Amino acid sequence: MSIKLLANSIPNLLRISCLFVFTGRAWQHLLWDSPFRTFFWDQGLLEGIVTTFSDMTWFEYVTSPSTDHSITILTRAFGIFYLFMAILTLIAQPRMRKLSWLYGLSSFFLAVLAFFYCKEKFYHTAQFFEYAIQFLTPVFFSLSLFKDITRARLVFYMKIAVTLTFISHGLYAFEYYPRPGVFVDMTVNILGVSETKAHQFLTVAGLVDFVLAIGIFLPRYGQYFLLYAALWGFVTAIARTWSNLVYDPLSLSLMNQYLHQTIYRLPHGMIPMIIFLFPVQDPVVQKSG
Repeated sequence: MSIKLLANSIPNLLRISCLFVFTGRAWQHLLWDSPFRTFFWDQGLLEGIVTTFSDMTWFEYVTSPSTDHSITILTRAFGIFYLFMAILTLIAQPRMRKLSWLYGLSSFFLAVLAFFYCKEKFYHTAQFFEYAIQFLTPVFFSLSLFKDITRARLVFYMKIAVTLTFISHGLYAFEYYPRPGVFVDMTVNILGVSETKAHQFLTVAGLVDFVLAIGIFLPRYGQYFLLYAALWGFVTAIARTWSNLVYDPLSLSLMNQYLHQTIYRLPHGMIPMIIFLFPVQDPVVQKSG
C-alpha cells in the first residue's frame, strides 16, 4: 500500500469515527434526553439569575411546564445540529476548509455535554475525561482533513485522548470512584457470573486500563497495547446494547433505547485501531486541497 493511500485512509477512518459520535448524539438528543436539566435546574447556580430577571420564584421556575418545554426544545436543537454535522462529515472535502470551525464548535459542545455528565457525578474529574475520545474526535478529523499535520503529531494527540479515556474508565472500574452499577450489571448479564465475580473482573479490568495508558507510548510494545485498547473499546461500546438484550434480543424498543449509546462510544475502539493500523511516520497525513 502506498504512503499516499495510507495517508488518505486516516481521514476516512476518522470520518467514520466522527459519524459514530454525531449520529449517536443526534439520536440521543432527538429521541431521548440529555443532562441539560442538571444545569438549568441547579438552584445554587441559577436561582439568583431567575429571581432577578423574571417574576418567578425558583419553585415556579423548576415546576413550570414552559421551562421544561424550553429545555426539551434546546435538547432537540442540539440533536438537529449533530445530525447536520453527521451529514456534513459524509460530504466534507479538503477544499471545504472554511467549515473547519464547525468541528471545533461541535467538540466544544460535546465537551460541555461531558461536563454536564461530570456535574451529575458530583464533579468527578474522571467522568469528564472518560468522554475525551468522543469530544476530541471531531478535532482529529478536522486536523487530518483540513490541515497539514504530521502523522506523528496527530498520533500523539490521539494517544493522549486514548490515555485520558481509559484511565478515567479504569478509575471507575477499579473503584477509586464509586463503581457504577451499570458496569456490574453489564458484566453479570454478558458473562453470566455472580455479582462478586463481576466486581473482581472489573477490578482487574481497571488495573489493565492503567497499564494500557502507559503501554501505548512504549516504542517496541505499544502496538500490542493499542490492539488491546481497540478490542476493549469496541467490546465496552457494544456491551451497552448487548447487556440489555440478554432477556429480549428482538425487542425494538430496547434497541432504540440503548443502541445509540453503543454508536457514540464506538470511537473508543476506532481511535486506538487507527493508531494501531497506521504507525508509519510519513511527512503529512493529508494535504489541504
